[in-house]
Amino acid sequence: MLINNKIVFKRNYKDFGEISIQSFDLNKDSKILHDWVNREYAVFWGMQNTSIQEVKKQYQKLMEPEHYKVFVGVYNNEKAFFVECYDPTQDIIKTYYNAKSSDCGIHIIMAPLSKPKISNFTFYMFKSVIDFVFSNQEIDRIIVEPDIGNLKMFNLCKRVGFKLSKKIQLPNKTAIIAYLEKNK
Repeated sequence: MLINNKIVFKRNYKDFGEISIQSFDLNKDSKILHDWVNREYAVFWGMQNTSIQEVKKQYQKLMEPEHYKVFVGVYNNEKAFFVECYDPTQDIIKTYYNAKSSDCGIHIIMAPLSKPKISNFTFYMFKSVIDFVFSNQEIDRIIVEPDIGNLKMFNLCKRVGFKLSKKIQLPNKTAIIAYLEKNK
């Protein structure tokens, strides 16, 4: 199903435009991801001062388990975000909450701010990720666990409907777990 750089989801948002999501190509996409994770705004990604080879190695390792997938969002023919989707029942996060097989955990990194600034850019990118994840009939809830210091992400999560839960101490960060239930 996931062929390198094949579009796996596409949606047109009224008054904004089309966003597509494609599979991550380790060789083609690592250069862009490397640039983004090394920028100041991506400090919460935890990959500052990494080389392209280190990013490739990390993502190759991340994608080894069947339950972990990485995708690229595209808007106006430009890479707009990367999203990691994983099964929380197969991840350390399951020890911090009651993980269900109908859950999907996500991590998302947005492109650097564009010039001129695009109104509601981050909102629509995040909305497309939610729509993509919930297009899978087996998923009923999305889980995120942003670093406690990532105020922008908390504001965005609340804006799109996530319910903040509890503070947790993960091996690499202090986070707050948040949930978004599928509207049925």
